[in-house]
Amino acid sequence: MENLRRPYTDVRDLSEAILLLYENPESNGRYICCAYSIRTEEFVARMENLFPGYNYPKLFTEKSGLNPLNSKKLLKLGWNYRPLEETIVDTVMNYEETGLLEKEKPFPSTIRF
Repeated sequence: MENLRRPYTDVRDLSEAILLLYENPESNGRYICCAYSIRTEEFVARMENLFPGYNYPKLFTEKSGLNPLNSKKLLKLGWNYRPLEETIVDTVMNYEETGLLEKEKPFPSTIRF
């Protein structure tokens, strides 16, 4: 798997950013909504830590990616975003609940952010 730097944003944070811009008379121009920008290998390591027992990629090829995106303009308007771990946990749990992903091992009884 290519070890690229990729942007990650929780869809709930994106929708909150859209509302913030819509309701704020000071907003103008373009805004980048990117909570995190991390390399694929780091993302997989976080997934393995939170959800051990799944089949994760083990080999990564180094690739240079685009410059990291930033959301400075949104942050100045008061935008906040969820911790990446919360987004990962909620996404995996949603995928399991909807049948898009089958659970191989039970979830930890407590997950702390």
